[in-house]
Amino acid sequence: MKSYLLSIASLFLVFTPFSLVTASETKIVAQKEQPSSQTIESWTQKIQLNPNDDEAYNNRGTVYLSIGKYQQAIDDFSQAIKLNSEPSATAVAYGNRGYAYYLSQNFSQAIQDLNKSIELKPDLIIGYINLGLVYTDLDRTEEAIANFNRAIELDPSYADSYFNRGNVYRQLNRTEEAIADYSQVIKLNPQDYEAFYYRGVMNSARQQSTLAISDYQQAISLQPKYHQAYLAIGNEYAAQQKYSEAAEQYSQAIEINSEYGDAYYNRATTYRNLEQIDLAIENFQQAALLYQQQGQTNLYKAAKTRIQELQ
Repeated sequence: MKSYLLSIASLFLVFTPFSLVTASETKIVAQKEQPSSQTIESWTQKIQLNPNDDEAYNNRGTVYLSIGKYQQAIDDFSQAIKLNSEPSATAVAYGNRGYAYYLSQNFSQAIQDLNKSIELKPDLIIGYINLGLVYTDLDRTEEAIANFNRAIELDPSYADSYFNRGNVYRQLNRTEEAIADYSQVIKLNPQDYEAFYYRGVMNSARQQSTLAISDYQQAISLQPKYHQAYLAIGNEYAAQQKYSEAAEQYSQAIEINSEYGDAYYNRATTYRNLEQIDLAIENFQQAALLYQQQGQTNLYKAAKTRIQELQ
């Protein structure tokens, strides 16, 4: 199964005299394997040769889904459902259409389709995972956890189930349970850098800075361009008042992503604590510019306020 990444809003970590910005969070969404070797055109040709080819409609729908053309995907999955009489294949088509509805923010229809896919194929793990993700986005956390639990019961070796349940526990501040799930992901897939990163987030939440830094560093070793992990390490050093070390980590994040406003903002804060006021103002200005360009109004206002306080 492949992963699909979504981003959610940035959070703040309180720190004196200014607040630091933490990395934007991401979460894995399980997705059916895509027939990437085939193009939309080739599947269309198959449909033209055989208008009753439900598999071609389903596969063309997954290609549409992968490029963000959700309505075209929904139309193809609907046609696959209409043409197919075999329960297992119909379950897959319902599951795919439910996932497309989920991505297009039609949660009620997504729930309906995903439940239908599970009804037709009760051992369809991906159905439970995606249903759990819909409930997660709706803040129906107990229902989300129940669906991830069912996916784990069906296949205890499937890492995405633990990862997504861990994300819910993290949102609920159930720190130990989140750490246990991320640790299980790492056990099943030692190359999963996101699991190391989010376990680090949870270790930081329970004031275990050494463990948090170790996890962030492991994430970087697996994904050297993971700029959020550099920001997180910088925040750990800043919390320990190791401002020079923190600034170095923020600089690493900026080297990887020069449009990373959070890193400029936090580096400005460390320069302020080091009494390097000119550098602090310069970095707050760059952060403000990026936040403005990216439509992050609240962070833009925060950066502008910091500049006024220093001038």
